[in-house]
Amino acid sequence: MKAKFESSRVVVKVDGSRLSFDSVWRLRSKISELIRAEHRTIALDISQVEFIDSKALGALVSIAQLLGDGNRLVISGARGSVMGMLRLTRLDRVFRIVPDEMQAPAVLKSAEPDANGLQMAGSKGAS
Repeated sequence: MKAKFESSRVVVKVDGSRLSFDSVWRLRSKISELIRAEHRTIALDISQVEFIDSKALGALVSIAQLLGDGNRLVISGARGSVMGMLRLTRLDRVFRIVPDEMQAPAVLKSAEPDANGLQMAGSKGAS
């Protein structure tokens, strides 16, 4: 897990091909640390992830709730079976998802959270 700071946002890149019960605690911990440090605009790059389980999907929802009202989260790089899981669980309608990290800044700039602090989907990820 790597965090890269770019102007008013943080890009968190998930390393490894699996985001599952065994690894999701690191993601949640890293983002919780960023939130405590007052970073509220986060791009989550999951382009290397080829497998995601239900625990990791739940953690994504939890992270969005931790960010709270007025804060921004975008997921970039979801593809293949990962994008399939996001669609199957309808989380592609909850999160803003972009095909690659380069598109995240424009989406983050215009992101508006709903009443629950979750980002409403504005674009779909690549398959």
